[in-house]
Amino acid sequence: MPALIDEALFEAVQQQLQENRQRARQSQRGAKYLLQGLLVCQQCGYAYYGKPVSHKAAKGKVREYAYYRCIGTDAYRFGGDRICSNLQVRTDLLEMAVWQQVQALLENPQRLTQEYTRRAQAPKQGQHLTALETQLTKLRRGLERLIDIAVAGCVRTDW
Repeated sequence: MPALIDEALFEAVQQQLQENRQRARQSQRGAKYLLQGLLVCQQCGYAYYGKPVSHKAAKGKVREYAYYRCIGTDAYRFGGDRICSNLQVRTDLLEMAVWQQVQALLENPQRLTQEYTRRAQAPKQGQHLTALETQLTKLRRGLERLIDIAVAGCVRTDW
């Protein structure tokens, strides 16, 4: 039977599906943590997800925070072997640091305009996005999510 699509397109779609599996933001329950799926592990490339502190680990105390954890550190996902040794990060501290960076950007929007202008004037090298453009796209998606949450009244402004 003849192929319905080009082999190169099939390979590109397979790669995208693999990346989508690694960085999936939402399960059927939805994203519960602000940065879930937007954080990518530098060591293994998998996404971070939010994980609450268990009652046993909290030793009976109520914890107001959770942790972001790399999917690669979960041995059960990879046949009993961890593929990553990165440490988990407290959600409250990381979200506060990200929010401070967003506030700084919002207070100085000329930085974003200058960077956009610089890149628009720079000659393009091929059709592929540069690493900086890819990062800017990710940051824009994160900003959009923060704005959506702020509009919904879910972002604490007392940070």
